Amino acid sequence: MPVGYAGNLWMYSVSCANAGACMAVGGGNDSGTPGLIYLLSSGKWQLQPSPPLPKNFATNFDLAAVSCADPTDCVVVGSYSTSGTTQNFSSVGVIYTYKSGKWTVEQAPVPANASAFQGYSPLGLWSVDCVQATACVAGGSYEDTSGNLDPLFVTLKAGKWTPDEGPSLKSAQSPSASYVTGISCLAIDACVADGYIFALSGGSQPSGVLLTQTNSGWTAVASNLPSYAQFSSGVSSPEVFGVSCVGGKLCRSAGNSGDKPLIGTLKTP
Repeated sequence: MPVGYAGNLWMYSVSCANAGACMAVGGGNDSGTPGLIYLLSSGKWQLQPSPPLPKNFATNFDLAAVSCADPTDCVVVGSYSTSGTTQNFSSVGVIYTYKSGKWTVEQAPVPANASAFQGYSPLGLWSVDCVQATACVAGGSYEDTSGNLDPLFVTLKAGKWTPDEGPSLKSAQSPSASYVTGISCLAIDACVADGYIFALSGGSQPSGVLLTQTNSGWTAVASNLPSYAQFSSGVSSPEVFGVSCVGGKLCRSAGNSGDKPLIGTLKTP
């Protein structure tokens, strides 16, 4: 535990490049602690020194996901509140790159249709997968100029992170919120992402979403998980938070339906 820390701690994600080299990340509710990073080396987990903070950091720092392409190359994504936000839980995305023991940090870029003030509700990056050290995809959400929270994809190619607004996902009521919470990539430009969508007003129930990526971009396969996934009977209002693909068109996804755990077998078209 960090020295002097008095708040609650959560670990959100772990990635192993091999059996003896892993990284785990998380955060807590103490604004003075900028995320948690543990490394597994020589059979022991060691808490790492805090990485450098973004220049416009104010509070609410969380590291949500990590992906390690090899023992010396990892990417960590998450969110933080900037000095320009006014709500306690407003945030932007952050990207950390770990290479040979050194960290670099940058605020996640957003598409051209992003609102000038990213402060409607929790925004950021919640998932990442790297097929190699120089090729990664991260997913999350951002606020557009219409007040919707849209799916956000940020892709690392040729040393640069480029934003992609992804397909438009709208609930029956507007404004709506879409979150990309899991990504699994079989190869460069061949990924599957999942998450959920709901209306920001009106008390609507969340609906799971599945998105697939090809060279031509991202496509939403469906807007309601039970229509194309194999779940147990009685599934309603699914929210999915992670996905892992083992080949071609077969993926496993995990989340919850109401207060029940949910595990599904996703078969994409």
